[in-house]
Amino acid sequence: MESDNFAEAEDAYRRALSIAPDNNKMCNLKNCLMKQGRINEAKEMLRLVKPAVVDGPRGVDSHLKAYERAQQMLITILAPR
Repeated sequence: MESDNFAEAEDAYRRALSIAPDNNKMCNLKNCLMKQGRINEAKEMLRLVKPAVVDGPRGVDSHLKAYERAQQMLITILAPR
């Protein structure tokens, strides 16, 4: 994803999710989908992610920043211009 190869990153995140699903990978996959212009798929992926919480049983959720970034990207893309 860092080299802007979003199709390859999507494939890697999908494989990683099939091995060990987690919210952080789902947020990153959603970002890959958005970068490819696949907004409806990205919105569905974000809907599946459990909301991040700061005061959960383990403290700050590991996907808190990724979740917030994913939400902000979606808002930016969908904002009227």
